[in-house]
Amino acid sequence: MSVRLLFISLKQTFFLRQVFNTLRVVFLSLAHLLLAAPSLLAQQDVVPALQEWTSKKGKFSITEKSSIVVDPAVFDIIKEDLDIFSEDLFTITKMRLPIRQEAIARHDGDIKFIQSPDASNQPEAYRLIIDGQLTVTASTSNGFFYAMQTILQSLVQSKDKLSLTRGTAYDFPAYKERGVMLDIGRKFFEVDYIKKTIRDLSWYKMNLLHLHFTEWHSFRLQSTLYPGLAAKESYSKKDIAEIESYAKKYHVIIVPEIDLPGHATAITNYNPNLGFSCASMREARWQGDSTNAKGQAWILDVTKPETKIWVKALLDEFIPLFNGPYFHIGGDEWQYDDQKEACPELMEATRKLGFKYPGDVIVNFMNEMNAHVKSRGKRSQMWTWWNYSPNEKQQNKYSVIPDKDVVINIWNAESMEATLKDGYKSVVTIESGEGALYITPGYGKKLGDYAYFDSKANYEKWQPSRHENVLGFKICIWADQAERMPSEWFDGYADFPKAILAERIWSRAASPTVDQFKLRVDKAKKASELFKTSR
Repeated sequence: MSVRLLFISLKQTFFLRQVFNTLRVVFLSLAHLLLAAPSLLAQQDVVPALQEWTSKKGKFSITEKSSIVVDPAVFDIIKEDLDIFSEDLFTITKMRLPIRQEAIARHDGDIKFIQSPDASNQPEAYRLIIDGQLTVTASTSNGFFYAMQTILQSLVQSKDKLSLTRGTAYDFPAYKERGVMLDIGRKFFEVDYIKKTIRDLSWYKMNLLHLHFTEWHSFRLQSTLYPGLAAKESYSKKDIAEIESYAKKYHVIIVPEIDLPGHATAITNYNPNLGFSCASMREARWQGDSTNAKGQAWILDVTKPETKIWVKALLDEFIPLFNGPYFHIGGDEWQYDDQKEACPELMEATRKLGFKYPGDVIVNFMNEMNAHVKSRGKRSQMWTWWNYSPNEKQQNKYSVIPDKDVVINIWNAESMEATLKDGYKSVVTIESGEGALYITPGYGKKLGDYAYFDSKANYEKWQPSRHENVLGFKICIWADQAERMPSEWFDGYADFPKAILAERIWSRAASPTVDQFKLRVDKAKKASELFKTSR
């Protein structure tokens, strides 16, 4: 072999040995991390991921001597939560722990709940100190409840269902409002299904369920004031009380919606005097050609005093049934300007009121309904439609804007920047494009279809807006073209997206890929798989 070839061979051997040694160091380092801190990985398997976690050596274990020890200062605040936690704990561990009101825990294996100093900046925060005993501190019932979900999820994944790795966690949400909308206007979802949805949302620390009660073909609330208005499949006042009671137990706020003044064909069919006379404001592409051919009216005639009196009485019947701070008054999808301008009575009202555009009359109606909702102790929500003009032909011009105390649901990306800049507190639920949160299985059955949730993009790439006016985000589950499908059919399209949204807006994407996150979700399970959701 020549000297030159020998030199090349030695050089190649040296290079390969360097590569091998480097890979060996990397492999050993990773192995050391995995062996030294298995708890770090295990504890982060909860969904959503913890904001902060520091592991220690050793285990906390529940034993026959263990108790749930509650500081008397917080017992009354979390009594109902403790009862639920105790039952869920028994389901997982097969051990029934007594609940004791005491300031000091006696035994290793005790779980104790202690009031923490005021945490006004993070009212839903909690801290876990897992040692010989497990200490939970929080300043609100929400914080204690979310700590309980973390403990339960961790025990579900424990091999013996009794032990947790020692360490310290501090956890809190990145966004105040984290939720889902369910289209119970187009499709009737059973009360038990709604309760199951509430329990699963709370397992992921989501705190809002928006119920879209009305659609153009169905009004789903049974009215004593207007008998016969409700569809055959609808919710009684007893049903609403049951849903509200269940939601309160699991720290979920119900946001009820009666969509006004559009999507109101069921109302105008019930009381034809509430619709416009002009054809252009009766017809709407959203209700379909066959409905338009019958002359049915899509939108309420907002120019009539009679309409406003009728609607306020309707709101007065239903607002008191709901415990949460919000009542959603719709404000979605009314006709564009070419149809408005073709309506004589709407144009006459525009002139009489001194407004610049006919759309101003509709926004003015929404503001009057907002004032009425506020007078009943609630805060209104509405959709971004008044400021949505998708092209030159389809325009919504306006000079009157919704009241600034209305919480806006932003569904179109085009109006998001302007809406937030104008100072509206908002919940974001973009229809399509980056960060799209619409799920419409009747249309979107595969990646690339309209309203099919892109799990990979939303988990790995999406950057939720941190604008100061963004209260939070929600997934909207629509039932278009799927009105007769079983309720559980929707779960196949929506369950994993709910987990993705929960993680992205509570903390961060803690798994490198969406596939790895799916493994974590499978480990954490769903509450409805583990516990009875009827109680």
